[in-house]
Amino acid sequence: MERENEFDFTERFINYLISIGYPKESIVNEYAINKRNHVDIAIIDPTTNIIVQIFELKGIFSEKVFKSAQEQLKFYLAEIKTSVPAYMVFKEDASQSFKIIDYNSLKDVDFIDYNLLLNKAITTKNGSIEEKKKEKINLFKQICWFEALILASIMFCKKTGILCFELSWIDLSMIGTAVVLSLLPFFGKIAFNGLEFVIRDENNTENARKSSKE
Repeated sequence: MERENEFDFTERFINYLISIGYPKESIVNEYAINKRNHVDIAIIDPTTNIIVQIFELKGIFSEKVFKSAQEQLKFYLAEIKTSVPAYMVFKEDASQSFKIIDYNSLKDVDFIDYNLLLNKAITTKNGSIEEKKKEKINLFKQICWFEALILASIMFCKKTGILCFELSWIDLSMIGTAVVLSLLPFFGKIAFNGLEFVIRDENNTENARKSSKE
């Protein structure tokens, strides 16, 4: 019997994923996580490019090959910087089936429904976005209070004579400009005289970054 090469093994596994309900457009072969490293197979949400699952494909199972797959997945997950289901896929000796092991539980697994997998990933992603929003709101409040305290201190010192110099309109303009510039990063868009300026769009930036990896 002719030995199956890596390309054929990958194609067979991709066809298997499709046969159990994975959309073809969600399966990315050699998914780039950085300029030098690629995941064998990544499953993404085609609409948002959110990565929802990864697979490391290996040959016939052995302890050495198993350890190698573990180390690779550990590295990939660290590079992806998000928690997604990860699996090691091995060839079953003298058969056309697969031995699939969950990276976290180290147990043989059956696949969950693709839609359930996708919904879970999106829920996790949304939760992460909400946490980041809360962190930025808290930071925004702290900066506002800090700048208000500084300005109030300046006015108090001026009124009580502790500060003897006069603040010109140029000085006040510079202080106001500094306050505005320090707060700009917290705004996505600014509208002025009918024109709209996009400063930061987190969703588009994130999707563009992930799309560039495919």
